[in-house]
Amino acid sequence: KPFWETPGAAASLQQAWHFFILGLEHILIGYDHLLFLFALLVVCIKLKSLVLIVTAFTIAHSLTLALAYFKIVELPAAIVESAIALSIVFVAIENCVVQQPKKRWLMTFLLGLIHGLGFAGVLRELAVPTSNRILSLLTFNLGVEVGQVLLVAAFFPLLFFLSNSLLHKQSSNAQKNASTGKELGMRLLPIAALTTALYFVNPGTALAVGALAPLMLLLHRWLGLRVGLQIGSSLLIASIGLFWFIERAILT
Repeated sequence: KPFWETPGAAASLQQAWHFFILGLEHILIGYDHLLFLFALLVVCIKLKSLVLIVTAFTIAHSLTLALAYFKIVELPAAIVESAIALSIVFVAIENCVVQQPKKRWLMTFLLGLIHGLGFAGVLRELAVPTSNRILSLLTFNLGVEVGQVLLVAAFFPLLFFLSNSLLHKQSSNAQKNASTGKELGMRLLPIAALTTALYFVNPGTALAVGALAPLMLLLHRWLGLRVGLQIGSSLLIASIGLFWFIERAILT
């Protein structure tokens, strides 16, 4: 018999869908994970580097997610959450100090191990039937991956465009300006689509994600790619990560 005709198949599929949505929501409304990914992206201007970084993060957090889920590796939640905040600060500071970080995929892998422990904390809080633990783990992780890909697909086109444009310099060529504006508008469409979808999940996250695009454009136009977009954005990210670290490690 096909799987979908076996007893309990409907319940298993329903549970798989439930955990897929949980994983998707967790990455898309988890401000710390989103900020970590954005910090990685902001200096990533080559497709090859992007693929290596995303792959390293995926492998790393999938590994520790599984280890923590099956209680092979366990750390207190306070330590994990504080370490996640520090990982954001570390990446953002490196963005400011190093213009083109080498072997960022390796650093992403090491820090991704910490984020996997954070993902596992969500699953531990749920009552998962022992008969479907592996299915729940796989579908939750798949949801996280889909959310990660959605974020990267939304923002990388704009970052790539800004890294190869001179929007911060005025041009007297009206036709060239119109062409640049049209191309910029096309790069903003994926962000607008993601923001709209997020609004129905979490309006606060939608507002935060939607605000990133105009902030990026303003910083790029005022100060250029390196000083404005990469360093300016990274300093803001580092400040937020440091605030979260103090809140999680000291104030709680």
